[in-house]
Amino acid sequence: MLQLFLERQQQLLDDLGAGKAQKDRASQLHRQRLEALEAVDQHLAQVASHSALFHQNRLALRQQLGTLLASQQQEAELAQLEQAHQQQLLLRQFGKVKGLEQVQKKRATEARLDGNRKEQREMEQWLSSRSRTPGRAGP
Repeated sequence: MLQLFLERQQQLLDDLGAGKAQKDRASQLHRQRLEALEAVDQHLAQVASHSALFHQNRLALRQQLGTLLASQQQEAELAQLEQAHQQQLLLRQFGKVKGLEQVQKKRATEARLDGNRKEQREMEQWLSSRSRTPGRAGP
């Protein structure tokens, strides 16, 4: 029963690990998008205006880009929070699995020791019964 529970918890740990890897990739993707948008914004800021219309269009584009940057910044922060939460879940599950493995190991050790003690008692009883058998000389 403990083995089945441990296997289920190990599977959950594996699933959480896969989920964390997915959250890591998503967070990295959001950071890359944010960096790309920032690079475009910096480039637009450095481009010289050739005409009033170009300047007006560039300002409008930078305003839209600013809104997009703010949105992407929020997405990146949210992805980072989700990544941290997934990490916490993973660590908690890892601790649970390791604890279960320790319990299982302890139970196996106790069962082995109990078996050894039982065998020792049986051996002592057998030796004791042999030494008490009438007509036999003791050692």
